[in-house]
Amino acid sequence: MDPSPYYSSPPAKSKTLGVVAFIVGLVVIVFSVIASVIVGNLLGSILKPGSTFSQGFQAGATSTDPRVAFGGLLVVVQLLLGTGLGVWAFVQGIVAVRSDRGRGWGIAAIVIAAIAPVLSLIVYIAVGAVVQAATH
Repeated sequence: MDPSPYYSSPPAKSKTLGVVAFIVGLVVIVFSVIASVIVGNLLGSILKPGSTFSQGFQAGATSTDPRVAFGGLLVVVQLLLGTGLGVWAFVQGIVAVRSDRGRGWGIAAIVIAAIAPVLSLIVYIAVGAVVQAATH
């Protein structure tokens, strides 16, 4: 009797779970940064230099400029979709790492999903500041 069938290694697990988490995380970070550039550009050109957050919020709330409405809508979409997809990528990355179904891809997805909101905020502030300084 040949013992090899009883000692064979288990079939390799699919890496699809980790790859999908990575792709979702990549989509989140790319589109979040693009949205931050657009919103920073739109809203940075409207605010006056030295205005506080509340002054900027008040100016945006009473503005009739269509760019403000578009920027506000883009921020809402970015927050809803970015948060939802970012959490999805983060959790799915953890599951991929834990279940060894694309561990490397899962780790990359976790890192990207964690970095995306911070990078997006930095880009938004930097673009808004540069545009504000250039236009006023």
